[in-house]
Amino acid sequence: MSRYGWVMFRASALAGLLLAGAVLSGCTPTPVPPLEPLPPTFEAVEPPGVGTVVASGTFESPTGEVSGSLTIRVAETHFYELELHDFTGPEGIVDAQLVPERMTSARTCYDTGFRTSAQLAGPGSQALPLGDIGNIGPSGGNNPTFLDAVVIVVHTDPRDAATCYLPVAGFANLEWDFPDMRPDIAVEDHGPRVGAEGEVTEANGRPLAYLVAPDDILGEIAERFGLTIDDLLYLNPTRVSGADDSIAYADEVLNLDKANR
Repeated sequence: MSRYGWVMFRASALAGLLLAGAVLSGCTPTPVPPLEPLPPTFEAVEPPGVGTVVASGTFESPTGEVSGSLTIRVAETHFYELELHDFTGPEGIVDAQLVPERMTSARTCYDTGFRTSAQLAGPGSQALPLGDIGNIGPSGGNNPTFLDAVVIVVHTDPRDAATCYLPVAGFANLEWDFPDMRPDIAVEDHGPRVGAEGEVTEANGRPLAYLVAPDDILGEIAERFGLTIDDLLYLNPTRVSGADDSIAYADEVLNLDKANR
């Protein structure tokens, strides 16, 4: 047998012995246990159960066209329903818009700004699906309480509407009965740093808002206040989201107060 053949024979024999030993000894690959998910950084708060009424309001109407009351109920997990009771309203195509501001009779038009809406079926009591309004925005956090009012608007022909496409016929400011879904969030200003050099608005030493400076970075802003980016987005649910939610925009005002969320 040539030297090359002898080497190949020895290698084949050794491989066969090793394989046989593994089979004879009953050795099998040890399965790798699945990775356990990391524990949350805070104790999760249980959201309200299905059927729970979480908000209510009574309609006011500058034009006298709208009356009645409303409730918002959990329809299924993370999904909500707007219920109108004894509702009267204007004729035509009418929407109920949920908006992130308290309304007064001074606001007569709502055709710009952040809002989510559902079309009404007409006058009378009715239930309108709202979908997952608790998770609107880049990090809603299953908490719809940033929506402050329901506004009744009437569609007009844009060609005939000289100043307003969606005039306000009535509104109801919302009173929420909803748990604090993020009790862990505590905001503290640790001082300016590279990537977080903007101005802070405070009240009694407590940070309320932050004005983004040029070249700021959202992650650095969050770290300045002892937060994660997700915390910061939770505090700013109406923030316009894009391809990269981690971008900070110069002169953007970021909310830092859960009460103003």
